[in-house]
Order: sequence, then C-alpha cells, then structure tokens
Amino acid sequence: MLQHARDVIQKAETAASGTSEINALLPHLRKLSLDEYIAFMFSLPNPAYPNLSKLLPPMASEAVQMMFTGQKNEDLRVRTIAFIRAVERMYFSSTNRSMAGTTTLDIGFGYGRFLRVMPWFTDIQNMYGIDPWDGAHNECAKTKVFGTLVRSDQRPEQLAFDENKFDLAFAYSVFTHLTESTAQAMFEAVRRVVKPEGVFFLTVRPEEYWQMRDDLRHTKSAKGLIEQHRSKGFAFEQEGPHVEHYGNASISLDYLKRLENWDFIAYDWTYHDPWQMVVALKPRK
Repeated sequence: MLQHARDVIQKAETAASGTSEINALLPHLRKLSLDEYIAFMFSLPNPAYPNLSKLLPPMASEAVQMMFTGQKNEDLRVRTIAFIRAVERMYFSSTNRSMAGTTTLDIGFGYGRFLRVMPWFTDIQNMYGIDPWDGAHNECAKTKVFGTLVRSDQRPEQLAFDENKFDLAFAYSVFTHLTESTAQAMFEAVRRVVKPEGVFFLTVRPEEYWQMRDDLRHTKSAKGLIEQHRSKGFAFEQEGPHVEHYGNASISLDYLKRLENWDFIAYDWTYHDPWQMVVALKPRK
C-alpha cells in the first residue's frame, strides 16, 4: 500500500474511534482508488488499524475463500477487481450514470466477497443480496458483512423484493452452474426487480471452458458439451447425482441475445479471469 493510501486510511482510523456508524466512515474510504479500497478491505483485520478492524468485516479465511470460489488472496483480489471494473465501465456506458448511490442486488453472495466491495460505490442501506445456501448466510452472519441478505429458493420463481427496486443486479459465477430451466427462471425473477433503466450483469462460460476442464481432469466429455453449446447455446453437466439444480454450464452470447425480456447490451472479457465472461443486460421495454 502506497503512503498516500495509508494516509487516507489513517484518517478513517481516527474517525472510527468516535463512531460506530459505517456510513460515516465511507466518505473517508472512498478517497482511496477502487483497487486500494479492495486491497484494504481484503486485508482485514489489520493490526495497524484496530478501530476500523472492529467496525468492518474481517476477510474470509483462506479455506472459506477456496471453498466458495476456488481462489484466494492475490488471485482472488485480481479477479474481483477485473469483474467490478467491467461492471463499472459497462454500467456507465449503458446508462450514462455512475454507480454512486445505486441500489444493488448481489445474486449468490457466497461469503460476501462483493458485499465488501460495493460500499465504495453506495451506502449500506442500498445493498441487498440473495443466496439459497445456509452456509453462505452463516458465513456472512459470522463476519457481519454489509447489506440486507435474504434466503432465496434454489430455483426461484420470484424474489422477495418489490418490483423495479434495483438500479443494478449482478450474478458472478452463478449462471455458470445452473440448469437451463433454473437459469430461465432466474432471468424472469431478476427482470421483475430490476428497474426499467437498470442493468443486470452476469458471468457466463465460453465453449472453450469444456476442453480446459477435460485437460485439467483428464476426462473426455468436452466434445459433446461443445456440440451442445453450439447447437443450443446452452450446455450443462450435472455435478454429482444428488444436486438437482447445480452443475457446470456454458452459455453463448447468441443465446443471451435471444432472451425474451432482456436486451443484450455488451460483454467484457479479461485475461485475469478467462472463464468468466461478463455480460450486461437491460430490461426490454
């Protein structure tokens, strides 16, 4: 961390000695660059900043990071920054507005990785998250991450929010694991709660994912799944016999362009996270 960033954090540390209100600290922390802010939040608890460490959520343990995402520490931070910068850029290009003050929905929040990031953009009361897994809710309760968190169904027909509530919704590495019917149900459920001028971001896997996985696992299922991807635009393989709605999936951009109630706006791809293409959709009017 460079000295100018340490100076900013020290001012926030001093302010934290006189308040327990997280939103009161955010104007200080938002003076950091986005990358600096993420690096700081992912470093907690930090003995150099005891007041902030008491008020802000500690980062998940390495074991928890690996269990939820398969990455940890620097690798995780780089991928997190790549995703959130893609979202920030595409949100501005499609709305001509910044993400400051937006009402946001984190779909599949896991251990709260992006719930730690979003306060750089918006206040705590504007942040919401859904996840069907008890383990995610338990982990976030333990670390006291930000936002209003709601338990969802594994195959949601609707989400427990008012219509047109969110400026921005995002689902990182969620549709990469859903069956086609569950993905379609999720598209419809999210459409109801995103504002007409809002944006929905999701990540999808390209067809090349299947060959990479074959090479990694020394299996031979890629050919059929690539053919499925090319013919239908959606390929899925169940992960284990006892998980009905979960597995591994790839979705083509053409498939997303054919969705009934969404308009395809843009996509982004980065070397830092090659198997997670970021796609921006807007509600069709």
